[in-house]
Amino acid sequence: MSNYKSTFGVEIHLELNTNTKAFSSSPVSTTMEPNTAISPTDLAYPGTKPRLNKKVVEHAFKLATLLKMDIADVLHFDRKNYIYPDLSKGFQITQFYNPIGKKGIFTIINQDGVKKEIQITEIHIEEDTAKQVKLSGGKIGFDFNRAGVALIEIVTGHEDFETIEEVTQFVEQFRQLALLLNISNCKFEDGSIRTDINVSVSNTTELGNRVEIKNLNSISNMRDALKFEIDSQIKTIESGSTVEVVTKRFDEATRQTVFMRNKESITDYNYFPEANILPINIVSFKEQWSKDILINSISERQTLENENVNFEDINILLSNVQLFNLYKELGISSIAFIKNLLMGTLKDASLTLSNLSLKLEDYKNIISLLKDSKMTSTEAKVLIINSAKESVTDEIAKLSSREALTIEDLKLLIIEIDNENPELKDERPVRKLKFVMGQLMKKTKGAINAKEAMELLKEHYEIT
Repeated sequence: MSNYKSTFGVEIHLELNTNTKAFSSSPVSTTMEPNTAISPTDLAYPGTKPRLNKKVVEHAFKLATLLKMDIADVLHFDRKNYIYPDLSKGFQITQFYNPIGKKGIFTIINQDGVKKEIQITEIHIEEDTAKQVKLSGGKIGFDFNRAGVALIEIVTGHEDFETIEEVTQFVEQFRQLALLLNISNCKFEDGSIRTDINVSVSNTTELGNRVEIKNLNSISNMRDALKFEIDSQIKTIESGSTVEVVTKRFDEATRQTVFMRNKESITDYNYFPEANILPINIVSFKEQWSKDILINSISERQTLENENVNFEDINILLSNVQLFNLYKELGISSIAFIKNLLMGTLKDASLTLSNLSLKLEDYKNIISLLKDSKMTSTEAKVLIINSAKESVTDEIAKLSSREALTIEDLKLLIIEIDNENPELKDERPVRKLKFVMGQLMKKTKGAINAKEAMELLKEHYEIT
């Protein structure tokens, strides 16, 4: 199997952060009742005409700029004709002949700091389809609230990716770029980022037949789908058969790729210019949009590397624009607090940074109090959770006036606990440590560093 070479082409479909749809005034919503966020334009009722959402073009322009693409001055749109139940009007408005961006570069970085350039063939604007919904009795329904939602499709070349890991690194790091640009919420679970991957296998200098795997919705699914498909194609080739050019999906239950349909060709879609949207000149907008690009994950990743932030922590910080902005305000010494305490607390309490009333100074004070052992991690968690309901600034100020306990203070308290509980001398080590730690917490009202106190207790009782 080592003689086989795999090649991959990636298509990322990115739903954009806009209030209304790409070509109508219908609201973009994931919470409204099915088939209520729609208009006659979304369903192409006779007499209706599409009207382009300016914000969609701005988002696409910003992305194309950071990818160093050749960006069109004039926008053109086309019709992609096909009849599937998820697009009842029978066509999709897209950009086939003249995409907004061509010939770009995206640099991926692996955990060893090795960089690799991935060629971006094009990005184009289009509209999303309806969402398929499973109903009782094995029936299938469609929610057209999603139909017409703005998408950017990002298409890569087919010869840059050499491994599955490079593919997943590209998708994850591209997702970070879109998050920091604030052009999409990039939630796999909501379908706001979906990935199609073309994969081919060959043991000659010729490229093998491509199989497209549709709508991969997580990094783990990508890894498993590509691994299974590569193994499957190798088995097909070694059996003397030909790999069919088809479209497949990934079955999450069996962890296998399964046949969906034969692969359509360009002629099947019968593309032609969209006559209801005239060419649109965007030159006058480009300068302003360029000024509004505030964050670039590619350069920010390099900055973090220069600050000696490790690969894992960089990915965490770049996964959320609010988290990254908080880190920039707090500095490199805040990483442990952000990663180990803040994020864990938010996850456990089902909160986000947006829910918290904490100000920058509050964060700084909490980190300082933890460092000075004037606050325990438990107290910090309670404060963070409570800040979702009310301001905790005054409570933080009260804790700031608390006297920090010294090592000598702790030693005296341990002796005091020994004197109060003479039976401890015969207690088993584990129970003794647990009891005394509880007493220390009680006497200090939690104002101790638990790890530091435990080391002190082991030393005092000569427990290894």
